Amino acid sequence: MADAFGDEPVPLTLRVRVGGTVQDGPGYAGEPLPADVFTVTGEDREAAGEGVTDGDGTVFRALAVGGIGTGTALLAGLGVWTLAARRRAVP
Repeated sequence: MADAFGDEPVPLTLRVRVGGTVQDGPGYAGEPLPADVFTVTGEDREAAGEGVTDGDGTVFRALAVGGIGTGTALLAGLGVWTLAARRRAVP
């Protein structure tokens, strides 16, 4: 590619439009086990079309806040540890 276009970035914009009707996915060589794990029902399709979600997301919101808080605390702790180690270092 570099021989044809050079080493500089190529000004390229990719636009994708999604349209049409819902179609079935590709066929697979076998069946999933257990069989009902990846099954999409008519109710699932209807709910997805209407933008309905399962629940209000409280658990995931709490998980996200906890993860961000824990990560921030760890980084702050490492920063304090690094600063303390540099202050104690004798050249």
